[in-house]
Amino acid sequence: MIRKIISNKLVKQTGTLASGAMLAQIIGLLATPVLSRYYFPEDFGLLGSILTLAGIIAVILSLKYEMAIVLTEKRKETYSVVGLSLLIMIGLFFIISSILIKEPSLLKYMGVNNTSTLIVIVLLLITLGLGVQNILYQWHTKLENYGTMSKNKVIQKMSIVFLQLVIILLFSNHFGLIWGFTLGLLISLLVLILPLKQEIKSLKLNKHDLIRSSKKYFRFPLYTAPQNLLNAISQGLPVLLLGYFFDLKTVGFYFFAVRILQLPSSVIGGSIRQVFYKRASDLRTNIPQLFIEFKKTTFGLLCLIIVPVIIIFMFGPELFSLCFGSEWEKAGEMAKWMMLWIGLMFVNPPSNAVLLALNKNNNQLVLDILLISIRALALYIGGSTGDIIYTIKLFSIVGLFFNIILITISYNYLRYGNSIWR
Repeated sequence: MIRKIISNKLVKQTGTLASGAMLAQIIGLLATPVLSRYYFPEDFGLLGSILTLAGIIAVILSLKYEMAIVLTEKRKETYSVVGLSLLIMIGLFFIISSILIKEPSLLKYMGVNNTSTLIVIVLLLITLGLGVQNILYQWHTKLENYGTMSKNKVIQKMSIVFLQLVIILLFSNHFGLIWGFTLGLLISLLVLILPLKQEIKSLKLNKHDLIRSSKKYFRFPLYTAPQNLLNAISQGLPVLLLGYFFDLKTVGFYFFAVRILQLPSSVIGGSIRQVFYKRASDLRTNIPQLFIEFKKTTFGLLCLIIVPVIIIFMFGPELFSLCFGSEWEKAGEMAKWMMLWIGLMFVNPPSNAVLLALNKNNNQLVLDILLISIRALALYIGGSTGDIIYTIKLFSIVGLFFNIILITISYNYLRYGNSIWR
């Protein structure tokens, strides 16, 4: 049975991708107790605000056409979708850059209080880097180059951590968290670009092919892009709104706790999402087999995360204080409740992949509209009380509830088919 499991293609590919993510996160985890003693919660709060905003913008830079790369059937079509994604990304990036450079004060309304030229430049560099990375990840997924993606994750984390430590130790510059992340991200892109050198040289864009691809995969900009944007805003709402109701230090506690708690998702969940999306795309005409793999993968992820959820819920404050210093105990109190929805979020990658591969983007869009609305209401109600732990409790319960709904929708669709989703 063990040999059968190990020889499974999905397990092999996930293992390849997850191994790099795991090593990268181990590096980050080992460095965190050091970074937490040199950088202040306010420093993590500023980094969190910038990464949140950059992540939100990067999600729609190519209008999610890059997700169609995996679905293409011929190399010519693959090149067409890659080219379409790059052209849209460049165009939108130019527009956004022009607006922020001309009106940097707009950042204050987006949760970033520091509107200096330095912060604008860093924000734009990170946004562009994430946008390019999203396209390259999907291209490598299409080619099943999971080893390359695994290597990218390791080099990226090593570069970021190394630069963050060097800057604070040699220059005592508390912007080191931001610059370290920016430079590390850009350096790691070379790992993704170099193996595709010949493919990139072969890119020949044809106007008619671009138009044909844009029409064929119209569901991605129409449904997936708004859905991913809403999801990114939903995930980033605490960072954006906690700063409004509380202060940058509180934002730092939240962002620090999220980084720690999302390690399992970064190590395994993200890899499962990438590989299972390709697998679901291959099996979209064989729903019974896809249903079997969906159940096995989802249940397996639930078994992996249940123990960490219980441990963090019971001993969160004590663990954070012991590992990162007594000043981070407040982050542990937040983590105790946040682990409920983050734990179940670790289980839902197969559900997201199934709905995306089977063109059920509209279901995700409706769900995310409801999610972001109720999450915003929960943060507003909690923030108005001035009690940060109460606010996190409300936010976490909403996230837990909606993750259950997402998994249930995917399960029912695969089990009962189109008849109940007309």
